[in-house]
Amino acid sequence: MTDISLYEPKDEPMQVVALFSGGASGAYDLLSQSSEQFEIVGGICKKADAGGIEKLAKKFPIPIITYDIHAHHKAAGQKISCNMEERVKYDAVLEKFLDAMRPDILIGSGDMYITTWSDEYTILNVHPADLNRRDSVGNRLFPGDDAVTDAIFYGEKETRSSVHLMTGKVDAGPIVTRSDALKINQETLDLVTELGGTYEQRKRMVKYLKKNDMNYVYKNLSLDANECDPSIVLEIMFSADEHQSRMKDECDTPAFMKALELIAENGLLANEDKSVLYLGDTELGYGGITLG
Repeated sequence: MTDISLYEPKDEPMQVVALFSGGASGAYDLLSQSSEQFEIVGGICKKADAGGIEKLAKKFPIPIITYDIHAHHKAAGQKISCNMEERVKYDAVLEKFLDAMRPDILIGSGDMYITTWSDEYTILNVHPADLNRRDSVGNRLFPGDDAVTDAIFYGEKETRSSVHLMTGKVDAGPIVTRSDALKINQETLDLVTELGGTYEQRKRMVKYLKKNDMNYVYKNLSLDANECDPSIVLEIMFSADEHQSRMKDECDTPAFMKALELIAENGLLANEDKSVLYLGDTELGYGGITLG
């Protein structure tokens, strides 16, 4: 049926280590809830000033190892976004700490950096969008950092969080679970209607606004009758941030809890290229298991 065992059930709880580079809200929420089937036994942090370090340390007695990815690349004279060979060296340092923790599963909890471990470890990530939604040629509609904003600008009426297997490509791995839907508030939907324009025009304006302040946008971007109003785009972006904050509690955590409990109970297997997952003998469909 399949060639790769990613996790086999055992008598004791499944051991989980969290990877993070920010607030680690996902790990914090999972640690705050009790489960007899898995336990988070440690954390690996990739930024020395990440808020999650103090946040977790204040409440939970778990070891947290911090090795700053920016400092590593700076010392090597390399840019962090361009050199995967240096990323392999960075990951090799972290791997020594991981070996000491002996995790069964790794989880991404706001880890913003691609890892090179997809073949050595089983890594799950939660993404604040429905990765089951695809375009006409089968590409996922909302990968990447701006997933919630993209979904709203695309015209979605609701969002879901997706727990997926991490691979070498961003948000491209097979889905384990998807959360219940969280409706986007009507005021935001009305703003999208008022905004008009195409999806591509809306994303173009977001790109300008993220790179420059409003004065620059108005001064340097020629706005014609079909161009999106940057002030409305900015308002929608703020609303998207608020919506994503709600998703952390109402979507991310339930989907992650369910995924980890299902894996701990049934085991997780995959076909040779890790494009298809199995919980025990049951093949997961493209959209995984949907909550609600």
